[in-house]
This record gives sequence, structure tokens and C-alpha cells, in this order.
Amino acid sequence: MSGGGPSIDLDCTRDGVQQLASQTAGDGFGAGSYDMTERQARHRQDMNGAAVQSGLLPQYSNTETGFNPSQTTPWSTWDGSRSGPPGFNALGDPSNVTTMEEDQNMVGYGYENEDDDDEDESMHGPEGQEPAKKLSDFEATYQPGQCTLKGCRKGHIFKTFRSYRSHIKNVHTKALWCKVSTCPHPRPFANRSDLNRHYEAKHGDKLNKPFKCLRADCTARAKAFKRKDKLQEHNANYHAEWCCFFCPRRRFETFEACAEHTNRHHVHVTGN
Repeated sequence: MSGGGPSIDLDCTRDGVQQLASQTAGDGFGAGSYDMTERQARHRQDMNGAAVQSGLLPQYSNTETGFNPSQTTPWSTWDGSRSGPPGFNALGDPSNVTTMEEDQNMVGYGYENEDDDDEDESMHGPEGQEPAKKLSDFEATYQPGQCTLKGCRKGHIFKTFRSYRSHIKNVHTKALWCKVSTCPHPRPFANRSDLNRHYEAKHGDKLNKPFKCLRADCTARAKAFKRKDKLQEHNANYHAEWCCFFCPRRRFETFEACAEHTNRHHVHVTGN
């Protein structure tokens, strides 16, 4: 080729193209990943050899360095059956390539493989429990009302929290029942004083009950009483002359008392 430009050796160029075409993917040229390990090692060996020959780099024997030329490091040249140096992935094998996030998961840095024990501990541990409320907290918000538990007698209003708490403890938690097995009393007692009063009135020694019913035809179970008002109540219920026709076993000592009771509770007056 003539002219002032650079000359090109066509034979050399043709030989280079044929050499490139004859190379396969297994040689590392045109493969998925370009391996420069063997080329860099060969280049470094050539440079070291030139430096030794020029006197710039001293040469040591293999006995002094402990190097065996017949042995190669696992990562000196790439081999599909070998792995790279510790902490790195082998080059040229896409199946062995891992991302930084996957490497962090492998060594236990957290992320998706982290256990849930910490979450459970924070929810159910001592720090997650609510502090126990004091009795003063309930007493401050208490409003008078009846006991709504099943089997409890209705109608009584507990005005204070202390009385309601005592009722729950004595009646529904630690019920105070009469110790006499044949006692027909249907409910437990609100406190021990009521239980003692019941026992003395129903099952106590008759010698300590000066108020007695002297009627021979008395059908009542209890006929002796410690108090006078209890004897009067007994006589009104069992031995009064005037009986109410609507209330069972309700009697009155006088006709006027029986008529007043009947008009008040059993007669309904309607207007025209």
C-alpha cells in the first residue's frame, strides 16, 4: 500500500483473525465471564524473570522460600471443580455467584433468616405485661349497684366498693355455709356474724333462748328465740287470727291489719 500513512501487514492481520476464530469459549475468550487470572500470572512471571535477569530483583532458591513448583494454589488458575480463595466465589461459574445480601444472610447478620424470639419476648415478656391494678383504682371508679353473679339474691345495693368486695369474697369466693347438714337455708351468708346469728337462732342451745312459743299446735321448725321481736314475728306468721287469702301463711293479729294489707297489696283500683 502506497502513501504516507502507516503500512499494514495483511498476512499478519489474517493470521491473527484466524487465531481468534479458532479459539473456543472454554479458553475464556467470549465466554460468560472473562478470566484474566492465568494471563495475569503469566505476565507477572515474565516481568519477574526480566527483573531477575537485569539484577533489579534478587533470586531466591526454592529451598529458601519453601515453594514447590509442582504444587499450585487452589486459585492460581481457574478450574470449574475448584473454588476460589476463602471469602470469595469462583470465577466463571454463574451458579456459584452470590450477592452481598445473600452473603450477609449466610453469616447471620439478620434479615429474613432472623428468629422471631425477640419479638415474642417483647410482646409477652416482663416488659410487655401491664402493671397490676391496685384496689384503690377499682374503688375510685366503683358505682353502687347490685351483684349480677348467677344465683345471687337480687335487690340489695352495695353502696361502697368495700362492701361489694366483702360480698364477693364471702359469698362467691369463700362461701360461708351453715355447718349443720340438715339446715335448709338455701344461700351462703354475707359475713361470719350473720352465720353465727343464724346458728344461734336455728341450731343453738334452747336454754339460751328465753322467748319461746307455748302453743302446742305450732307447726314451725323454730319455736324458741333469743329476741322478743323474733317471737312476735313468729306469732304473726303462724298463729295470728286473721289470715290473708292471697299470701300463703301470712297472718295478722287484728282484722284491721289484715284489711289494710289486702287493700294495699292485692286490690287494684281503676278509674272510670
